Amino acid sequence: MKKAKLILCSLVFGLLTNLSAQAGVILSAVDVSTNMGTRFTGDINNTIDQSGLNTTFVSGVTDFDTYNPSSQSVINTAPHQWWGATDTLGYTDFDLGAVYNLHRFALWNANFIFGVKDFRVLIDDNAAFSSALDLGSFTANFDQATGQVFDLLDGVGRYVRIEHLSIHSNSSNINEVAFDVSSFSPVTSVPEPSTLAIFGLAFAGLMFRRKQR
Repeated sequence: MKKAKLILCSLVFGLLTNLSAQAGVILSAVDVSTNMGTRFTGDINNTIDQSGLNTTFVSGVTDFDTYNPSSQSVINTAPHQWWGATDTLGYTDFDLGAVYNLHRFALWNANFIFGVKDFRVLIDDNAAFSSALDLGSFTANFDQATGQVFDLLDGVGRYVRIEHLSIHSNSSNINEVAFDVSSFSPVTSVPEPSTLAIFGLAFAGLMFRRKQR
């Protein structure tokens, strides 16, 4: 009987782990701003409108891994990029539109000599970033036509800040950015229906085993 309980507990744990590890979707921010200025026709909104991508996705619906940013290329022309002011460092802030669990960050840098080089990712639930969580620091290539994916320390929030710590050449140009997110569900004392069902099956299995004995 003891062995049967251990087996059932292991199965329940495995099912719960699988539920918590559901794949995320790819998301474009609903708004973006920067303190780094703009040159020519390179508006900052070009980084979130998918205009620079050869193959687009449905924001908040398409599976991140199925879309696979690392295999998706960009249109390398000025009207599809953001052109930052020359020799300027600063930050870009992205509003995801709601609170999400953030897992990864996809960046399509300018496929030329320009682009963000070293950067840091922060997340917060308020636009002032007064209690921001640091999700890690990274280095991006500038001459890569496809997306670069960066694994973040998982964080929860609505606002994401990319701090530009250094740049390639003299401008922090970016084609497109996107995020790997999953829905954020606050912890409650009431189990989800799927969790209740799993425990129900486990309990039924134990009762069946006891009856047989």
